Amino acid sequence: MGEDVKDAWFFYLPMMCMHCEEPSCLSSCPAEAIYKREDGIVLVDSEQCEGAGKCIDACPYKRMFLNRKTGKAEKCNLCLPRVEKGEPPLCVITCPGKARFFGRIDDETSPVYKLVKKYRVALPLLPQYGTKPKVFYIPPVMGPAKIDDEGNPGTERADYRYMEGLFGDGVRRVKEILERERSKSRSELMEVLTEFPTWKL
Repeated sequence: MGEDVKDAWFFYLPMMCMHCEEPSCLSSCPAEAIYKREDGIVLVDSEQCEGAGKCIDACPYKRMFLNRKTGKAEKCNLCLPRVEKGEPPLCVITCPGKARFFGRIDDETSPVYKLVKKYRVALPLLPQYGTKPKVFYIPPVMGPAKIDDEGNPGTERADYRYMEGLFGDGVRRVKEILERERSKSRSELMEVLTEFPTWKL
């Protein structure tokens, strides 16, 4: 973004299956091979999958793919064997920035509950698709300012219109909350964002 290299603004957006509340892949599968567990994890039954590819076309996040070897649809299963043993997904424990959080959204002691429901700083990606994704993101609203010709910080680099297209109209509210909480001498939200482990099962 920006017209000059000084204005450059970018961020990384790691994506996985969103394990949507209303998954479009599930409703599009002619073999009914996709199902949602009671805990919300969306899975593909590889024995039932016919490889029609309708789910791949239907997923607005493009997280489904066809395994060329087996001819079956596949996607992230949220490390289900680990979760069933009481362990967090591998992407959560191996994230070098400790930027992935995992837990039950209705458990008030979970970091996920605090980020999504209590402080409302984690937002769904592309909510306009209407699938009600269950993976949330904290928009990158705390980035550095642009640098003027004298090397001094100027206006913000972040493109709020672009971010609102990705995360909805709560982006500016998230910025206000994060700025307010960061200015406090002690903030539960800042503790959640900096503590480890980043999960609660």
